[in-house]
Amino acid sequence: MGSTITVRDLEFSDKSWLQREARQLGISMEEFVRRLVRERRERAQRRAEPPSAVFRRYFGPEHGVEFRAGHRYGYRPIEFESENDE
Repeated sequence: MGSTITVRDLEFSDKSWLQREARQLGISMEEFVRRLVRERRERAQRRAEPPSAVFRRYFGPEHGVEFRAGHRYGYRPIEFESENDE
């Protein structure tokens, strides 16, 4: 079901920190690392959202804000008169 990962050359202070944090939460170091990875992945996925999706999540119809249909504005290229057009 799951995969296995081995971390070599982990600094002693990092390992001690992992043990201490896991102990305070009453979980294994393995579970603590799983939670760290999951939290980091979820945070990275939220960052990948376009700003409009984030705005809609906090201010969308579920929160009482109705959005009007967006307008698309076209542009017309600027045409310069050339010296030969005289």
